[in-house]
Amino acid sequence: MTRPFKKNMAGFTLLEVLVTLGILSAMVLFVSQITRSGFDMRSALNRKSKITHRMNTAMRKISDDLSHAFLVSLKNMDRTGGNKKQRGTFFKIEAKEDTDKLKMTVRNHVAMISGQRESDQ
Repeated sequence: MTRPFKKNMAGFTLLEVLVTLGILSAMVLFVSQITRSGFDMRSALNRKSKITHRMNTAMRKISDDLSHAFLVSLKNMDRTGGNKKQRGTFFKIEAKEDTDKLKMTVRNHVAMISGQRESDQ
């Protein structure tokens, strides 16, 4: 009851199907690795971009504060009547034997982006 093998029978052998599935699975694995590395690179660049933006904002704020800064001594405060509200930014220098301290006070804060939290600017 078995049919005799004919040379013109159409179809694939089991070996051909297994080789094709192996090649296809290798290609899928290769494409998925490339896609994953692309997503990893994008997330790393996004993190670096956020850090760079925060650093640029901090440097812009420091630059703005320093452009309005001046040294104030207690003698000058007494001479001007001690009107601190008119001052923008001032520094206080404490000289010690081994180290010096520089303290800065800012009174001219201007929001860089209106409606945003201070940490987001």
